[in-house]
Amino acid sequence: MNAYQEAILDALMVADKIGDYLKPGPLLLARDALRNAGLTQRDDPAAALGYPPMLCAAIGGASKTIRTVDDCRTLTISLFTEISPRSRAPKVSGIDQLDAVLWSLQRVPLLGELSHPLALEVVDLLEQVLERSHRGQQPATVLIEQLSAGLNREIERVEDPRPEFDPRRLALSAHYFALHALRQESTGDDPSGNAQNVVRDVARLAGLVKGLPAAIPYCVELARLLGL
Repeated sequence: MNAYQEAILDALMVADKIGDYLKPGPLLLARDALRNAGLTQRDDPAAALGYPPMLCAAIGGASKTIRTVDDCRTLTISLFTEISPRSRAPKVSGIDQLDAVLWSLQRVPLLGELSHPLALEVVDLLEQVLERSHRGQQPATVLIEQLSAGLNREIERVEDPRPEFDPRRLALSAHYFALHALRQESTGDDPSGNAQNVVRDVARLAGLVKGLPAAIPYCVELARLLGL
């Protein structure tokens, strides 16, 4: 255990609530613990923790669906014990992000009966593009706009007073954002924003459908995939 982890876990021991109304979530609590211990002066939690922004998006997503105080504490302790903060985050390329996006989408069917024919097409397309990309070929953009329009129609059909926490909508949205991450990478643009939306929604889905037993492994395995 390094000094970063000790400072964070010490702060957790005295935190009344984590992620409750007007209370800091896991990332802000960890950042404040490091600042109070003199281990960082950074304001951005990702920079303070040495985590890729993609991982922070997943942790933030998971923490939004974990409701009880004890579960929030367990989530936070587990994550910062398993994923050691550091002074600098590993570099994550656009292709690395697409790899993490594809891996995340492949987790969705494990979370319930949430597959959709369009979602399966998105996964197939990503697999084909990444295979070509790793051989040094330009990623293809075939079917992206058509699939995007279809997914958007399916997303709009989901009626829920809190759509950001509807499992069907989260599953569809993750695939929608994946398409646009793919489009951006294939045109030389930065896919980070859409890639972060993918892992945020899959982490929310994991926490919402199966709770801590799915949310913690998802975040930890994603961290390993991103080089932590």
